[in-house]
Amino acid sequence: MNKKITFISVLTAFMCVFLWAQSGTTYMIEDKTLVKAYKAGEVYTGTRHKSKKDYRGWVDVVGDKDIYDTYGIDIEINSDLKYLYFDIYTNFTESGDGWIKPADLFFSIDGNDSVYEYGVALTDHQFGKQGEVYSYPTYNTSYDVFENKTRWIYGGRYDELSPEVKKVPVLITDVTILGQGKVEWADLDGIDESKYRIDVDIPLSLFGDDKIVVLDLLYGTAICGNDVITGSFTPVPEPATILLFGTGLIGLAGMGRRKIRKAIG
Repeated sequence: MNKKITFISVLTAFMCVFLWAQSGTTYMIEDKTLVKAYKAGEVYTGTRHKSKKDYRGWVDVVGDKDIYDTYGIDIEINSDLKYLYFDIYTNFTESGDGWIKPADLFFSIDGNDSVYEYGVALTDHQFGKQGEVYSYPTYNTSYDVFENKTRWIYGGRYDELSPEVKKVPVLITDVTILGQGKVEWADLDGIDESKYRIDVDIPLSLFGDDKIVVLDLLYGTAICGNDVITGSFTPVPEPATILLFGTGLIGLAGMGRRKIRKAIG
């Protein structure tokens, strides 16, 4: 009896740890993408912001970290309500910083991030309306936005895990409107390190018969691309996850019973 109680206690502890790990506060897509400042040979002297940093190397944020920082992104696929949800945590405001406005969100669902199949306008701008979802959008990069701003230092390139140089898509331009989603900027009122959560809701019906195999995304925070966040998310259907977890528990219970019987016998 004592051994059975001990086994049940261990099993219960395992379940608690598992559930605690699943409900942690870390983001599904962490901000690990580094940015290379355009005009990498120059030293940023802090003439606009008082950071006085040298941006010739790869860094997390170019410019003022208190303005241009995105911390992480959570993703949820709710098959019952038939929506794809993005929660973006940032301290960059919906109104932007002067003429520097928020970037648009780009993503693909087929596991190939060489082409972002979809884009979402996170604010109203000259090319799109907030919440609109676009198919195979063309876009301006931070290079395009800043090509005539010779005195500015900004995130012109990004690198996640390889030295491959990539330009930063930031603003949807020529578009094919796929349909309407929903975008809301929620003020977190000091709940955590981020000041805002951008809630993006996209109907799964907009993808037609295409299924989300692997979702790859890119968000440049602002049209200056000063803090780029990229990453991938592979969906696991909720019933399958529950079945896998339940099967594991049954297996552990079976092992426990065998050990108890062997000890008694």
